[in-house]
Amino acid sequence: LMERSKLCTLTQAFCKEVLEGRGPIYCDMRHFSPEDFARLHRVIPHAMRIFDRANIDLSKRMVEYSAFNGVFCTSGDGGMRVNTHCETSVPGLYGAGAATKILPHGTYAVGGLNLAYCCVSGYRAGESAARYAVVTERRPRDADQARVLQHEAFAPTGREVGVTPDQVFDWVREVTVPAEHSTFKHEKRIKKVLARLEEIKSSLDEISAPNPHDLVKANEARNYAQCAELVFRAALERKESRGQHYREEYPYRDDANWLKWLVLRRQDSAVGVRMEHVPIWRYPIKPQNFDKKPHPVQFFVGE
Repeated sequence: LMERSKLCTLTQAFCKEVLEGRGPIYCDMRHFSPEDFARLHRVIPHAMRIFDRANIDLSKRMVEYSAFNGVFCTSGDGGMRVNTHCETSVPGLYGAGAATKILPHGTYAVGGLNLAYCCVSGYRAGESAARYAVVTERRPRDADQARVLQHEAFAPTGREVGVTPDQVFDWVREVTVPAEHSTFKHEKRIKKVLARLEEIKSSLDEISAPNPHDLVKANEARNYAQCAELVFRAALERKESRGQHYREEYPYRDDANWLKWLVLRRQDSAVGVRMEHVPIWRYPIKPQNFDKKPHPVQFFVGE
């Protein structure tokens, strides 16, 4: 933290240290003054309360860190694409907050931007949706479509036995969270992840939900598996390293060829991917050059 490294860089560095046998990683606050700890209790009271309840004295004891670079992080993994009015490409559908915030951010979120974007996008989405509702006539419902969606959503309640939602969550995490799949990617390993996700998706028709609580989790699990696939489809296409996205075969940022957005859309039952150039010529601040820049943390797991 002393050199103000980005969180994604720290995570990758932590993983590299552990994978190369120099773990574990510790957070050492033993040199903090009483005033420093008093400030921590004011600023992050919930976090400090956890240590207090566990009888961990941070002034005397180091705390082990576990690097975690999961599938869905704060930046770089996309979300619903919206314009400055928070409109999506679907008429009447608006997005705000973490589901959409990546486009304004780029590949890194500076302190305070999360809350600012939450407030601004929520306000704009609400205003835009209200204006749309005022001038739009009520449309007839598609009863057939509603019946299909209702059947899909409630189907797990009709199965007495089958795959549980927690099993699906565990399966997705087992294949997506390990460092060699999430933090340090390679084409062959990405394809293995996608193949396993296809297997998991094929089991979703067997998911069961004996109660309303599990029914919610069953539908969340279905969405979770689908979102994981979208993340790795995009990771397979991006042949460079940028932010938290690291490809072993391409350990550099390549602005000349990859200053682009990857846009994913449904194409029938498959996922379509297209590329769109970032309009850097419109931006007041531009890269000084477009040379390839080595990624700050490099590690080779192997195929």
